[in-house]
Amino acid sequence: MLVSSAVTWLAATGESTRERLLPSAQQAPDLENALNTREKISEWIDVPLFLEPADFDEAIIGVAERAGGMCVVAYDRTRVIDILSRGMEREEAEEFFEFNTIGAWVGDTTPVFIDMRYAE
Repeated sequence: MLVSSAVTWLAATGESTRERLLPSAQQAPDLENALNTREKISEWIDVPLFLEPADFDEAIIGVAERAGGMCVVAYDRTRVIDILSRGMEREEAEEFFEFNTIGAWVGDTTPVFIDMRYAE
């Protein structure tokens, strides 16, 4: 999904807020910091929805604000597919992601997936 309007990004560290059309590539937190990342995001979002297992926390790039003020977890699309590719072929991972992740609406807190390939 390519973001085409300004999005408020709250760094996963919770240290700053920046307005950008598309953020530059940010280093996502490693698994050692995954719990810390979830805790910090939980300070911004009352009931955040994270991908499971926590391995996907490596792909968190921050928090995005939807129209109407709803904040949701934002993931780097390519990194999510990279993580899926650890257990299956790349083509299978892309298909799985498109059908089971992008294709799944689980309510207003459904995470967003940013395609960072176009940010550079």
